Amino acid sequence: FREDWETHPDICENKLEQAYYHYLLNSIHARSEPNRLFLEFIREEIDLVNIKTLLMTKYESVEPTAITSMMLPGGKIPEKTIQRMMNAPDFKQFLEELHNIPEYQTIRDSIVTIEQTNSLSHLIRTLEKNHLTQATKKSYLHPLSILPILDYFIRKRIEVENLRILSRAKEKCLSEKTIRELLVIQ
Repeated sequence: FREDWETHPDICENKLEQAYYHYLLNSIHARSEPNRLFLEFIREEIDLVNIKTLLMTKYESVEPTAITSMMLPGGKIPEKTIQRMMNAPDFKQFLEELHNIPEYQTIRDSIVTIEQTNSLSHLIRTLEKNHLTQATKKSYLHPLSILPILDYFIRKRIEVENLRILSRAKEKCLSEKTIRELLVIQ
């Protein structure tokens, strides 16, 4: 593993992430309501990671065979749908496939910004905001489950990402409006 890490850290990182989620999914037994909610949350997290990976790779016209090794199994989105999105001939076709997934209807308005800015950052931030909003709603609906704790962890992770964005944006002297667009704020 050490030799692989030195020569192909990206492949090793993908394998570690896949092993992590595989172990996590196999360790959760949906026999009780709290475990079912936790499993659902993890599957939604996998979908978010996969959609972000697909967005970035399809935008850069990466071959489907290379994308396959980056995908995480176990999400809520059916495997056939993931395969269709992965095999879309171009980014525009991929976005059309993405529109067919009900959970991702909220990003429709943000897709226009890709052409305007030549960047996926706004769209990815919209996905993350949507994920945060959904996690918060579920944590309020199930206050005695693990979901409020997971919501807290998501908020802390986003807070760290926002601090990184803020420091880099200030360093590059970006306008306040641009900085606000880059931040994930609920």
